[in-house]
Amino acid sequence: MVRFGPEDGGHQVAIKALFKMSRRNRSYGPRRRARRIGAERAAEHIRARAELSRELGGTDLDVLQVFFELDDNRRAELFRHYRGQFGDSAASYARAAYSKWKSGQVKCSGQTVSRLIAILPAVIDFKTKCWLLQRIRERTRKRDTVCLSVDPSAWQATVIPHLEAAIGRPFTYQLPAAVARRLTWLSSDDGQLATRLLAEVEAAESAAAAAFVEREMRVLGKMISDIDGPVRITHVITLPCVAITLEIKGRRKMSSSDKPARGDQSLFAPNTRDMIDSALGSLTEAQRGRIAEKAAEEALRLSAEAKRAEIRSGTAEHEINNFVNTVHKTQAAARGSEFSLTSTIETASGTTTIQVRRSPWLVPALVFGAIALLVLAVFAFRN
Repeated sequence: MVRFGPEDGGHQVAIKALFKMSRRNRSYGPRRRARRIGAERAAEHIRARAELSRELGGTDLDVLQVFFELDDNRRAELFRHYRGQFGDSAASYARAAYSKWKSGQVKCSGQTVSRLIAILPAVIDFKTKCWLLQRIRERTRKRDTVCLSVDPSAWQATVIPHLEAAIGRPFTYQLPAAVARRLTWLSSDDGQLATRLLAEVEAAESAAAAAFVEREMRVLGKMISDIDGPVRITHVITLPCVAITLEIKGRRKMSSSDKPARGDQSLFAPNTRDMIDSALGSLTEAQRGRIAEKAAEEALRLSAEAKRAEIRSGTAEHEINNFVNTVHKTQAAARGSEFSLTSTIETASGTTTIQVRRSPWLVPALVFGAIALLVLAVFAFRN
């Protein structure tokens, strides 16, 4: 050991201090490493959860909602499945953390949510499976888009084939591959029944919306003929799997037979009873028993939605008539000066945006054109 004399007292104090710091560092080192490792693991859990949420389009929140709404018996059953698949330690941790997860004090990791996705269907009823699958379809689906330019007097040949394809699209729709790999329960009997029923429901919803298109096109065609000047119309038909955008151009003369009749829906008239029969067809007695309640519930919902769509259709027609009156008043007050009117209206099948604009050069151009025609006519007459 190094000894210091009185003259070296300052050095002796410094070395003792360094010795104490070294001992503290040796004791604090493992703690710091443990904290650093814990922080790294927490960050990894956060990244994994965020990646899972992106992959599922946010459906992880729906999975947790179902999990937290389980009654005591179903939750106990779920934890038994959890222990059977992931071990006693994982199940014990899940039981201990449940209240903190539910309160939001602690967030579920991506690993936990992935495990819940795998075992939750084993403890929930058919209606809840349908709800969860519907949320997954809605969150992960990107609607097909179609853009068409049509004339209001000759639109059927262009639009109807796309409507027919859109009505059949739910039966061919596939979940993204990354999502389907996680939802292994979809290959079970209940999963296939839920997929089939939801496809029938979405097809019925598509047909119900398409049934209003013919009436809406007649209303828009009449509006074009009632307005003096160019009209720009964009009508978007929004269906579960497809969005069809119609750029409506052209002018037409309306006959008395073109007047829209309330309730006249000759295209794709849906029948909720047919939807139930189609969903229940070729099923076993046990399968029909599981699906019947949910099918009847969806049929009632579609009937109620059809009534709401009828109200939206009448309201939209009224708003379009009001817009035409506003255009007439504005044209009379403007006396050739510039103006622009735009209206976006919710319809039974989607939304309609109408724009009427008069540019400041339009009236002078018309006057100049008329004068030029007059001059040419006089010149032709003299010759």
